[in-house]
Amino acid sequence: MNAAEMQSQRDGALGCLILAVCVTLATFLNVFGKQERLSIEDARRAVAVHETLAREAAENLKQNQNALDNVCAALEAIKSAHR
Repeated sequence: MNAAEMQSQRDGALGCLILAVCVTLATFLNVFGKQERLSIEDARRAVAVHETLAREAAENLKQNQNALDNVCAALEAIKSAHR
């Protein structure tokens, strides 16, 4: 076997190795990339739900504070009336 044939075989083997690495990487990204994408989408949905709940909680807190202010004012009125 001469040097040119050895280089040709070496180049072919290197090409096969690079192809195998690319296929392996593509398979890895295909399998784990979908799971990561799904996890990111789930996290985005969870954040959206959390933001909605936080807004609702803030509105409920404001309503409760207003109701408490009204009750305190009524209580003061009752105390003033009994004096």
